[in-house]
Amino acid sequence: MLIVKPPSSRADKTPVFDPFAGRSRLARQRRGVWGERLDRAWWLRRAWTVARRVPPPWRMALAMLALLLLSNLALDTLGAPLAVESDAWGALAQIARCERQSQTPDIVVLGSSRAQAGIAPPILDGEVSARLGQRIVTCDMAVTTSVPMQDYLMLRKLLADGVRPRFIVYATADYEFNSPVAETNVPVRDNLEYLSTLGDLPALARSRVADPSAGPWNGGSWYVDFAATRLVRAYGDRLGIEIALCRLAPAFGPCPSLIPTPATAVRSTAAPGNTYPIDEAQGWYPLPEATDRSLLNSRAQYTAWLSHYQVSPDALDYLGKLVTLARDHHIGIVLVNTPILPRHLAFFPRVTDYLTYLDALYRFAAAHGVPFYDEGLGLMDDQADFADTNHLDYWGALAFTGWLGAHVVAPEFARQVLGQQSG
Repeated sequence: MLIVKPPSSRADKTPVFDPFAGRSRLARQRRGVWGERLDRAWWLRRAWTVARRVPPPWRMALAMLALLLLSNLALDTLGAPLAVESDAWGALAQIARCERQSQTPDIVVLGSSRAQAGIAPPILDGEVSARLGQRIVTCDMAVTTSVPMQDYLMLRKLLADGVRPRFIVYATADYEFNSPVAETNVPVRDNLEYLSTLGDLPALARSRVADPSAGPWNGGSWYVDFAATRLVRAYGDRLGIEIALCRLAPAFGPCPSLIPTPATAVRSTAAPGNTYPIDEAQGWYPLPEATDRSLLNSRAQYTAWLSHYQVSPDALDYLGKLVTLARDHHIGIVLVNTPILPRHLAFFPRVTDYLTYLDALYRFAAAHGVPFYDEGLGLMDDQADFADTNHLDYWGALAFTGWLGAHVVAPEFARQVLGQQSG
């Protein structure tokens, strides 16, 4: 019987994806095993067919885009440690330490270096635990030169990562509410590149983060760098990638200077033989006693940071967002103005500028119904307790934290979190 083979019904003569084409007979025989799997992978054959129709230049561009998306996916999924290493100013590191400590910390401290150095979590844990009769876990997430915008974004990231604190101690500082420096200092800009998303770009554009009047880098180039950091994860995490590679060959080239060496203690400036331990796990970085140099540095820095003092609407707005975010997640919160020495007031253009700052916070606290404790002047007035004019040293931090735990945090925690009324 004559059998006539029907003509092929496939009008499209585009080559079909076959990874065994041009291979040896043995390899082609193996196609019988893989062929069934390839036949089921219709989407792979279709992609191959479409790819063959794309002109070579566009094909290369699509391949590069696919590699970029895959690298972003890999770094988003597995690259969190690289991002922490890349954020040189430490916001992500403080968040990561808190997340390692507990998924439900009892107390989180937010603020600037005044809280990072001046609030000692071990003392706060012990003081509040003793008064409430329960174990307390504290994370100090304060970061040097932080401002309310950054603190809001840090709390947002902490919550997005699934960590639910029960109470927030927000430590305020005078400089962070001054418009000229509220969002334009360098550490804040660098941290924002890792804490913000592209969806935050309109809000960033309305703030002073990239104010062109402060210099070219604060203008369009900052937005370009921010977009590159968000769109190309390998660019944003480049420092972390370099450090990870250097750990494989620590002696290679520039690696000895790239690999960070964590400090475990700070040396006393009053008693050179003594050291004060750093509690990196809880985010506490104490400071040594004041020196002539630290006092001169404080004068130079704050004469600039407190000049043309005016309370920033952006700072109050983001502090309001932080309070709202905390309450939306049923988190208690208290505002505490951190201690300064009376001589620190000399750095303001007018002494009354400090009162302007305090008045703004009192008004904010009343409008939002949040407790505000002003401990700026009168509580700690001895130079022996300070590392300069506005940062507590190791011994000052121990004394202040003990007082803070007993008179502010314990009663507010009991009232807001435990629902107990003070006697």
